[in-house]
Amino acid sequence: AVVSTQSTGIILVVGGIGWFAGFTGNIKVCRIYVGLLIIIVVLQAGFAVLEFMKKPQVGEEIEVYMNQTFLANGTSYEDMSNSTQQIVDFIQENLECCGFENATDWFGEVPAS
Repeated sequence: AVVSTQSTGIILVVGGIGWFAGFTGNIKVCRIYVGLLIIIVVLQAGFAVLEFMKKPQVGEEIEVYMNQTFLANGTSYEDMSNSTQQIVDFIQENLECCGFENATDWFGEVPAS
């Protein structure tokens, strides 16, 4: 949340500089504005590449968590803490599946979540 707020603040400041540059027609401020826009675009592209590169690692971390929670412990959904149930629900809703690979990841019956 803090990063999002900071990003929003930076974009607003850069937008204000762009407005000022356009309103006054000051070439130096226009150059600063264009430079800041280029920096923002390069940073966004860099972060997109980093996230793309980390995608397999995130999948592995989710698989390790799911295996620890379900396969190793044999924990049923009803016996999990509320916070763990919320994590499982989030994973199932966003990955649109039951378990990490399929419904066979569960011991016993598939939970109603």
